[in-house]
Amino acid sequence: MRKSLNFLGFAVKDGSTFDKSVFEPLLQYLRLLKARRKCAIVSSYTVQVGDTIGSIANDFGLPSWKYLYKINKDVIGADPNILKTGIDIEIPQWDTTSGDEKLMNAGFDVFSFCNGVGFRYPWVLFSFKMNDDNGKPVSSFSKPTNVNITDKKSKKSLFKGTITALSELEMLIPDSGDINIGIEGMSFSINESVHEYIK
Repeated sequence: MRKSLNFLGFAVKDGSTFDKSVFEPLLQYLRLLKARRKCAIVSSYTVQVGDTIGSIANDFGLPSWKYLYKINKDVIGADPNILKTGIDIEIPQWDTTSGDEKLMNAGFDVFSFCNGVGFRYPWVLFSFKMNDDNGKPVSSFSKPTNVNITDKKSKKSLFKGTITALSELEMLIPDSGDINIGIEGMSFSINESVHEYIK
């Protein structure tokens, strides 16, 4: 936790216990998550080109894509990785009790709160899928390809290496919120944000 909080710009000293020096930066991180929500009163969202269940959950400050999927499974279907553009999904309201009630009704335990802010670990699962120009999924590259995933604001590298398959890009990374996915020889856009390889 100390490493990810440091990466995200919080001054956390090295140590082995979860004490005040970790708790206060963690609380600041949780408050920032709450502040960066798109909108606190939105109750539904129309899926746009390039959206993923994880990106939508993150944009609306939800603790996990799994909650969003559980609430919208009947609309999304059996595979949360396949979101149809144009469908309307329900966004639970976490600033009121309605989000908690929906989780309880769906059989989930309501997550704990820390000073009124939902707890979230500062590491998130990152995976990346892409389609070729014909819309077919790309799973591997014809030759080893350099990848550099960076935080757009700090320019710090979250992952830098050579891969042959996209499955190699499944890892835990600090929850920086705005990353650049740089794949050598490729430039592409996700939600109107350009991603390019940076050496």
